[in-house]
Amino acid sequence: QDNYLEELQLARLSRAKLAKFVHTPFFSKTVVGAFVRIGVGPMPGRPGCNYRIAQIVDVVETRKVYKLEDTITNKGIKLRMGTEDRVYRMEFVTNTEFVHYEFQDWLTIMKRHNLPIPPIDEIRKKQEDITAAENHTYTDDDVSV
Repeated sequence: QDNYLEELQLARLSRAKLAKFVHTPFFSKTVVGAFVRIGVGPMPGRPGCNYRIAQIVDVVETRKVYKLEDTITNKGIKLRMGTEDRVYRMEFVTNTEFVHYEFQDWLTIMKRHNLPIPPIDEIRKKQEDITAAENHTYTDDDVSV
Protein backbone atom coordinates (compact mmCIF):
# COMPACT_ATOMS: atom_id res chain seq x y z
CA GLN A 1 0.00 0.00 0.00
CA ASP A 2 2.86 2.41 0.70
CA ASN A 3 4.15 1.90 -2.85
CA TYR A 4 0.68 2.67 -4.19
CA LEU A 5 0.53 5.86 -2.10
CA GLU A 6 3.91 6.93 -3.51
CA GLU A 7 2.64 6.34 -7.06
CA LEU A 8 -0.60 8.19 -6.29
CA GLN A 9 1.41 11.20 -5.03
CA LEU A 10 2.94 11.48 -8.51
CA ALA A 11 -0.54 11.69 -10.06
CA ARG A 12 -1.52 14.42 -7.56
CA LEU A 13 -2.05 17.97 -8.74
CA SER A 14 -1.36 20.83 -6.36
CA ARG A 15 -3.24 24.14 -6.45
CA ALA A 16 -0.06 25.72 -7.89
CA LYS A 17 0.06 23.23 -10.78
CA LEU A 18 -3.65 23.67 -11.48
CA ALA A 19 -3.06 27.43 -11.65
CA LYS A 20 -0.09 26.91 -13.98
CA PHE A 21 -2.16 24.78 -16.39
CA VAL A 22 -5.63 26.34 -16.08
CA HIS A 23 -5.41 28.55 -19.19
CA THR A 24 -3.66 26.00 -21.41
CA PRO A 25 -5.41 24.24 -24.29
CA PHE A 26 -4.47 20.89 -22.73
CA PHE A 27 -5.87 21.63 -19.25
CA SER A 28 -8.77 19.15 -19.33
CA LYS A 29 -6.68 16.38 -20.88
CA THR A 30 -4.03 16.87 -18.22
CA VAL A 31 -6.20 17.11 -15.12
CA VAL A 32 -9.05 14.65 -15.74
CA GLY A 33 -8.04 11.41 -14.06
CA ALA A 34 -5.52 13.09 -11.75
CA PHE A 35 -5.94 13.30 -7.98
CA VAL A 36 -6.10 16.22 -5.57
CA ARG A 37 -6.09 16.80 -1.83
CA ILE A 38 -9.19 18.90 -1.21
CA GLY A 39 -10.35 20.74 1.89
CA VAL A 40 -13.91 19.61 2.68
CA GLY A 41 -14.61 21.63 5.82
CA PRO A 42 -13.90 21.41 9.52
CA MET A 43 -12.80 18.15 11.07
CA PRO A 44 -15.42 16.96 13.59
CA GLY A 45 -14.12 17.20 17.13
CA ARG A 46 -10.71 18.52 16.09
CA PRO A 47 -9.30 21.91 15.12
CA GLY A 48 -8.33 22.41 11.51
CA CYS A 49 -9.66 21.39 8.15
CA ASN A 50 -10.67 17.94 6.98
CA TYR A 51 -8.93 16.88 3.75
CA ARG A 52 -9.84 14.11 1.34
CA ILE A 53 -8.24 12.46 -1.65
CA ALA A 54 -10.42 12.93 -4.71
CA GLN A 55 -10.14 12.15 -8.41
CA ILE A 56 -10.84 14.81 -11.02
CA VAL A 57 -13.56 13.49 -13.35
CA ASP A 58 -14.42 16.66 -15.30
CA VAL A 59 -13.67 20.35 -15.80
CA VAL A 60 -16.66 22.70 -15.77
CA GLU A 61 -17.36 26.42 -15.92
CA THR A 62 -18.69 27.90 -12.71
CA ARG A 63 -20.75 31.04 -12.22
CA LYS A 64 -18.06 32.55 -10.02
CA VAL A 65 -14.80 34.08 -11.22
CA TYR A 66 -12.21 33.58 -8.50
CA LYS A 67 -8.51 34.02 -7.77
CA LEU A 68 -6.34 30.95 -8.19
CA GLU A 69 -2.77 31.67 -7.10
CA ASP A 70 -1.64 34.49 -9.47
CA THR A 71 -4.44 34.16 -12.02
CA ILE A 72 -8.22 34.28 -12.17
CA THR A 73 -10.60 31.69 -13.57
CA ASN A 74 -14.19 30.56 -13.60
CA LYS A 75 -13.25 26.91 -14.12
CA GLY A 76 -14.13 24.32 -11.53
CA ILE A 77 -13.20 20.69 -11.18
CA LYS A 78 -15.73 17.93 -10.68
CA LEU A 79 -14.30 15.63 -8.05
CA ARG A 80 -15.23 12.06 -7.25
CA MET A 81 -15.03 10.88 -3.66
CA GLY A 82 -16.42 7.38 -3.42
CA THR A 83 -19.79 7.42 -5.19
CA GLU A 84 -20.27 11.19 -4.94
CA ASP A 85 -19.33 13.73 -7.61
CA ARG A 86 -19.22 17.40 -6.69
CA VAL A 87 -17.85 20.56 -8.31
CA TYR A 88 -15.21 22.49 -6.36
CA ARG A 89 -13.31 25.66 -7.07
CA MET A 90 -9.62 24.88 -7.42
CA GLU A 91 -8.76 27.40 -4.70
CA PHE A 92 -9.75 24.68 -2.18
CA VAL A 93 -7.11 22.24 -3.45
CA THR A 94 -4.02 22.16 -1.23
CA ASN A 95 -0.40 22.37 -2.27
CA THR A 96 0.60 19.66 0.21
CA GLU A 97 0.91 15.93 -0.37
CA PHE A 98 -1.56 13.28 0.71
CA VAL A 99 -1.02 12.01 4.24
CA HIS A 100 -1.20 8.35 5.19
CA TYR A 101 -4.49 8.45 7.12
CA GLU A 102 -6.19 10.27 4.21
CA PHE A 103 -4.99 7.51 1.92
CA GLN A 104 -6.36 4.89 4.34
CA ASP A 105 -9.71 6.76 4.43
CA TRP A 106 -9.79 6.83 0.62
CA LEU A 107 -9.10 3.08 0.43
CA THR A 108 -11.83 2.40 3.01
CA ILE A 109 -14.38 4.46 1.06
CA MET A 110 -13.45 2.71 -2.20
CA LYS A 111 -13.80 -0.73 -0.59
CA ARG A 112 -17.05 0.15 1.21
CA HIS A 113 -18.67 1.02 -2.13
CA ASN A 114 -17.02 -1.87 -4.03
CA LEU A 115 -15.24 0.61 -6.28
CA PRO A 116 -12.09 -0.42 -8.13
CA ILE A 117 -8.78 1.11 -7.11
CA PRO A 118 -7.24 2.62 -10.27
CA PRO A 119 -4.56 0.26 -11.58
CA ILE A 120 -0.92 1.37 -11.34
CA ASP A 121 -0.59 1.60 -15.15
CA GLU A 122 -3.49 4.09 -15.20
CA ILE A 123 -1.82 6.11 -12.43
CA ARG A 124 1.49 6.08 -14.33
CA LYS A 125 -0.23 7.24 -17.53
CA LYS A 126 -1.64 10.22 -15.62
CA GLN A 127 1.84 10.92 -14.22
CA GLU A 128 3.10 11.04 -17.82
CA ASP A 129 0.31 13.46 -18.81
CA ILE A 130 1.25 15.78 -15.94
CA THR A 131 4.96 15.62 -16.80
CA ALA A 132 4.18 16.34 -20.46
CA ALA A 133 2.15 19.40 -19.44
CA GLU A 134 4.96 20.63 -17.18
CA ASN A 135 7.48 20.25 -20.02
CA HIS A 136 5.24 21.57 -22.82
CA THR A 137 7.05 23.80 -25.29
CA TYR A 138 4.73 26.30 -26.90
CA THR A 139 4.73 26.58 -30.68
CA ASP A 140 3.75 29.60 -32.77
CA ASP A 141 0.37 27.92 -33.34
CA ASP A 142 -0.17 27.63 -29.58
CA VAL A 143 0.57 31.33 -29.08
CA SER A 144 -1.19 32.87 -32.11
CA VAL A 145 -4.74 34.09 -31.62
